[in-house]
Amino acid sequence: LIAFNMEWLVPDAPKATVQQCLSFLRFWLSSIAIHTHHDERGGSAPIMLVGTHKDTVKTAAAHEKISEVLYNAFGDSPAWPYVNPNRLGQVTTGRGLLWFFP
Repeated sequence: LIAFNMEWLVPDAPKATVQQCLSFLRFWLSSIAIHTHHDERGGSAPIMLVGTHKDTVKTAAAHEKISEVLYNAFGDSPAWPYVNPNRLGQVTTGRGLLWFFP
């Protein structure tokens, strides 16, 4: 479980704040993947990204943008296949895929 503040990844967040948050997430994704990797059975521990501050980042549109930022930043990471998606996330069209749990 990796928790992050969703306010740091909203579209109007300062670029330095976004980069700092992504750096934090990159560290923890890599750390979990490295320290839980199992050579004999392959794979790594499942990872769930949890966004905090839903009381201030409420809209489905904001959650979709944050999900997009996460995917664009980490979609090619060796740890990404182990991130459990939120397949029932609230999106602008109803229920859909988010790469984190708000």
